[in-house]
Amino acid sequence: MIWTYVIIAAILLIAELMYFKIADHFNIIDKPNERSSHSTIVLRGGGIIFSLSMIVWAVMMVVQGNDIVPYLPFLCGLVMICGISFWDDIHSLPDSVRMVVQIVSTLLMFWSIGLCAAFDNWVWMVVVAAVALFFCVGATNIINFMDGINGITAAYAFAMLLPMLLLDSSSKFQVSGFIESSYLVVAIIGVLVFSIFNFRPKGKAKCFAGDVESVGIIKEIGYGY
Repeated sequence: MIWTYVIIAAILLIAELMYFKIADHFNIIDKPNERSSHSTIVLRGGGIIFSLSMIVWAVMMVVQGNDIVPYLPFLCGLVMICGISFWDDIHSLPDSVRMVVQIVSTLLMFWSIGLCAAFDNWVWMVVVAAVALFFCVGATNIINFMDGINGITAAYAFAMLLPMLLLDSSSKFQVSGFIESSYLVVAIIGVLVFSIFNFRPKGKAKCFAGDVESVGIIKEIGYGY
């Protein structure tokens, strides 16, 4: 299995380098302004590697003969939100459009994890979904706002994904096995690849995550959580 992860890491690294050429060609950049913590032009959208890592993971699961049907609503929502966010990185979209897609993708995530199905009373189901939706969409936009600081996107991703992998893989905890461990491992590999180009001293970052994956990574973490 270790060699499978090595191959995935190599694929994601190549994909990231290819994206840099695309971003440079289409001028997908983050120009500093008076509110920025960086002072140089940085490529934007490098966090596309997060959603690509989930697509690679899904392909790996299918090749190994595993059932990914329960994950499909989440994966569809992830591709949807990353697609619209990537377009917003290139051409600014109205806030209303992005908000609608964020809500729909989050509801698809809830469907995939069976959040609403856990309640027999439809009133409680609506209340829980509404509260969870509020916090998920809010967290998504807070993380997006913080993306311009070198390493912060990778840091909070590691701070959530690593403990979740520990909980999931250790028999010492009653909550072990709550998700496919390979999902978390591949997500961490994606963050590691991104960190190579982002987790650097001030002024040295090659790329920022951009809207495309500031919102994508919170969906990945949220699904695992």
